Amino acid sequence: MTSNDEGRIGRRDFLRGAAALGTLPAWIALSGRNSEAAVAQAASAGSQPILDLAEWTYGYIGMETVTLPRGELLTGKNIYVEFWVPRQIRHPYPIVLVHGGTGQGLDWMATPDGRRGWALQLVEQGYKVCVVDRPGQGRPPYVPDLHGAFSPQAPTYEAAEQNVSALAKRTTAANPLAQRHTQWPGTGEVGDPALDHFLAAQGPAVPSAAGAEGAWRFSGSKLLDEIGPAIILTHGDSSALAWIAADERPTLVKGIVVIEPVGPTVVAGGGGRGAAGGAARAWGLTATAMAFEPPASAPADLRLVPQTPSEVGIAPFVLQTEPARRLKNLAGVPVAVVTAEASAANQRDPGTVSFLRQGGCTVDHLRLVDAGVRGNGPYPMMERNSREALQPILAWIDRRVNPGAPAIIQAPTRPNSDSTALRLAEQGYFFVGVDRKKVAYGTVAVGQSGVQSFIPVEVRHPNPIVLVHGGLGQAAHMMGIGRRPGWVHYFVREGYRVYVMDRPACGRVPLHPDTFGADYLAGFGGGTNLANILRNSATAPGNPRNTGLRGEELGLQFVANESGLPRRMAEHSEHWAKGAVELIEKIGPAIVLTHAFGGCLGWIAADRRPSLVKALVTVEGNNNPFEGEVVWGVTAVPLAYDPPVSDPKDIALADWTPPVGSPGPNRAFRIQAEPARKLKNLAGIPILWMQGENNYSGPAQVQFLKQSGCDAEFIRLRDLGIVGNTNLMLLERNNFEVFGVIRDWLARRATR
Repeated sequence: MTSNDEGRIGRRDFLRGAAALGTLPAWIALSGRNSEAAVAQAASAGSQPILDLAEWTYGYIGMETVTLPRGELLTGKNIYVEFWVPRQIRHPYPIVLVHGGTGQGLDWMATPDGRRGWALQLVEQGYKVCVVDRPGQGRPPYVPDLHGAFSPQAPTYEAAEQNVSALAKRTTAANPLAQRHTQWPGTGEVGDPALDHFLAAQGPAVPSAAGAEGAWRFSGSKLLDEIGPAIILTHGDSSALAWIAADERPTLVKGIVVIEPVGPTVVAGGGGRGAAGGAARAWGLTATAMAFEPPASAPADLRLVPQTPSEVGIAPFVLQTEPARRLKNLAGVPVAVVTAEASAANQRDPGTVSFLRQGGCTVDHLRLVDAGVRGNGPYPMMERNSREALQPILAWIDRRVNPGAPAIIQAPTRPNSDSTALRLAEQGYFFVGVDRKKVAYGTVAVGQSGVQSFIPVEVRHPNPIVLVHGGLGQAAHMMGIGRRPGWVHYFVREGYRVYVMDRPACGRVPLHPDTFGADYLAGFGGGTNLANILRNSATAPGNPRNTGLRGEELGLQFVANESGLPRRMAEHSEHWAKGAVELIEKIGPAIVLTHAFGGCLGWIAADRRPSLVKALVTVEGNNNPFEGEVVWGVTAVPLAYDPPVSDPKDIALADWTPPVGSPGPNRAFRIQAEPARKLKNLAGIPILWMQGENNYSGPAQVQFLKQSGCDAEFIRLRDLGIVGNTNLMLLERNNFEVFGVIRDWLARRATR
């Protein structure tokens, strides 16, 4: 890699882009001001520590398979974990962040107005961090066959206003402290971009508390076995998972911090944040059995009795009848219960503290207001003073957990092509293309795509790169597999600003019947499909033979990423295009790289914003011209032709047979009859169509593009001496070598 001043981007230009994206505070990102004064203010607001990472990877933990009529799938118990390891580790124990309710790991990664979340703030402090997506939430797809029927209602703006973002404006008798809520980073009402971001990340949770706890006993224990002694920090109903983690692995849980925990309160029903739910948490703090001393074989053995507190504002709760049994595996683990000033948890948390203390636990009740942290609601990690809200927790860990810990071990150095190290000026996650949809019970978010952004410390290329995953998958395909680096790593280290997208209803974009529709995605056939996809792979990671990865650990990691293929290609394309246009209008001229099914989306982005797409790279784009749903040549939605055409049936077609020696079957494909119409908005954009050994749609697509006036170049890896790759070359053992082909082509062609 070269490092010269000519290709670098100045801090001022970077800050302009960051402000537009929401990687700086919302008042900058949304103000539309481009004055020098605004940029100077942005520079001051955006000066944060470099994220110098020895490791940034992900993995699925707790994978087992089950056979259903449509194939072999995972059982749905698995969790997704994103690992953030600073180059300079300054604390002995990693912190495991577990989201609550209808959220996902994003709750910890970025605030709704685009600032760093607690995960990155902990990395700044020198902690190793593990960000968890619970089963069926975030990156692990929600599969009704495995997780149960979707909840009857999707998360709504109205519920979020009342319970999360606009407490002071929606004060009810249920929370007399709501008027103290001042820290939400926006108006907190419909129309607030921060609220759009919050709702876009919310999705259905596993309906059974016992099922969720059972899955965590399995997967959470495996995570602790892998990472060793750790601190568990939870939000909302995931507090039950902290107690279970310590119950299952008492020697590996060194401290517990719970924010907004579900408690042993006396409330009928159950399952939601703060609702006790009688039978839903029959064991006091959990729905499933905990280890007591003397042992308890059934909840009735605890002899739980309602308590009526004398203190005003404290909700009734339950305690054991004395002499109380001891929570034998939790008793040696320090616990902090954290309560925000304006949260309804002020009514519940004293009951949780009392139940734990009665069970022999060492508990500190941290009221943020006592530390001078004022005005927070139930999500302090997302609010304007999130940095201040974290400080009492860090102080508690230093006081209660870290003293007497073993010596700190730094992360090992790995060879460059196998390294997952990154040096980032900024990292974030945000949503684009968010629409609001009225349903019978309120307003829901729909249509959104997710974007994870990576800004290197040293930017060496003027145009960022947008990465778009393929059909069944999600953005994690661009992030590597098996803790190896992916194309995100390689592009960042090459000096590109990188924006990797989760397409609508895929990955971190939740799916619910009332948003995208229950039938929006066709179910994935699991290991059966995987064996077919990889049957000829000589470069599949960890597999030296051409037998695929079915049943192997890496094969399961791949299956865990698969969400499903959109059934209605045109509808999906329009959803994605709205978000993609919004993204490239914010970040400015960009390179778009697509994989497989995502290939059709690259053409749409270039067609709708030709001046902002500086190059297109399609890696084994799906679909032959004019076959199936791609009635407009290479897309399911209209493209701008010259002469114009309003109906794809008016495009005259002819058979075309690839030359002898071309990859794939020797058959005729459909392209335009001559004289061909031109794709007027794609003309002049450099296009690379890259193919491994086993796909055959490349020559036909490239022939169609060329006859339509496009500057398209076809590269077959085999012709460059790179052999053995499947459609999944971005994940395979030689993915760095394949990346090099793209890197070199961009250096040669994407110069305008």
